[in-house]
Amino acid sequence: MKKAILYISTGLLCFMFGMGGLVKLTPAISPDTYNEMKSHFREYARVPPFNKIGLDPSLFMLMVGIVEVSCVAAILLPINLKQKVLATWVLVGVMAGALYMHFMVGDGLKEAMPAIMCSVLCVLRLFLLGSIDPPKIRLD
Repeated sequence: MKKAILYISTGLLCFMFGMGGLVKLTPAISPDTYNEMKSHFREYARVPPFNKIGLDPSLFMLMVGIVEVSCVAAILLPINLKQKVLATWVLVGVMAGALYMHFMVGDGLKEAMPAIMCSVLCVLRLFLLGSIDPPKIRLD
């Protein structure tokens, strides 16, 4: 059962990050979604600390897309388990950044829900891989 949950959650995770990353890289997949992402990243580039360094929104979106697609490739390719776990932790970091951006620009739960779902899938995957220990509760 644990293995089935791991495979299903990994499949969902890779699909969500794969499609999300590809949409950030090229308008060929969905021009409307690509343009919507560009407008969101214009807002995100005005959020501290990115507003202080003058980060170009298009470059920011491209970097996030490359990281997402690279992590999906690392998770799917037959490589060392430690590298797969590292790729999942990197995606946790990306989602922490995404949730921070949604909070800072005043987005509601609806806009933040994909980031929340991806975060949950990442943490579930890490838990199932044994990278996160379950909390020890003492009832003394």
